[in-house]
Amino acid sequence: MARNIHYHSDKAASLQTVTGWVSSDGRFYGADEHLARWAGCTHKTCACGKITSKHYTICDACREEKRAERYRSMPEGDPCGDMVYSDACQRYFNDMSDAADYAAEAGVPISGLDLVCCEPAHMRGIDWDYWADGLPEDQMLSDCAPKAIIDKLEELNAMIRASKIVLSWWPGKERVAKAIVDGLQRELDRKGPRHE
Repeated sequence: MARNIHYHSDKAASLQTVTGWVSSDGRFYGADEHLARWAGCTHKTCACGKITSKHYTICDACREEKRAERYRSMPEGDPCGDMVYSDACQRYFNDMSDAADYAAEAGVPISGLDLVCCEPAHMRGIDWDYWADGLPEDQMLSDCAPKAIIDKLEELNAMIRASKIVLSWWPGKERVAKAIVDGLQRELDRKGPRHE
């Protein structure tokens, strides 16, 4: 049988003194010093010794060096295709001449853009799992929907696969070949600086 403890009874509660870590925003973390310090801080020290926001594992300079190192380790892609991405500027270009125009306007060498070949994101077919939440347990769409609808879905998916429609582009796994970048830079240098 459950005990009956009245609200005003001394058994309902007692005043205790507790010790623990409290963050700068006033939250109590008990014995967890690390969590209290993390919650209460705004900055921390990077492995290189620079101060950085606590939301990053490394400082801006180390992030940039890591990005550049990752770019340099990419294999070269040749030819690249339509779209290219500047890993340094985080910007997409419709083609290499678009990237060259940007470099000329910004007054930076094309090699400074760290161009990456883009991969297309194609339109995908309709996955039958789209309706899974509405289906009875252990049933598939083909068990519940009329054959005419299933046939039309298969026909639509075949059309989508055949069309190879490109919805958008993503930075790929290959950088633009150095020979292409150097050739474009020579062409820009031959034209001389832009005067608007």
